[in-house]
Amino acid sequence: VDVGGTQIAPLAVSARLLFDAWAYDPGEADLTVMRVVVAGEDDEGPVRHVYRLVDRHDAETDTSSMARTTGYTATGLARFVLAGRYR
Repeated sequence: VDVGGTQIAPLAVSARLLFDAWAYDPGEADLTVMRVVVAGEDDEGPVRHVYRLVDRHDAETDTSSMARTTGYTATGLARFVLAGRYR
């Protein structure tokens, strides 16, 4: 995006405007919602799969949804690779 002759990435503008709103207050719970649509073809024709994920902060362990949906997944994959199970 051109702003007064200066090129600015739209994501940078959004991040700057929303950064403070994205910060959590102490004890505030988060929520992760994701929808993935995969479309393609196989031997029988068009195929479409829709995956949905809804995850909430775990108040019992005080684990954020973001940690549960990204950190746990990344850790699991790293362990899988380090164990030599990915080729």
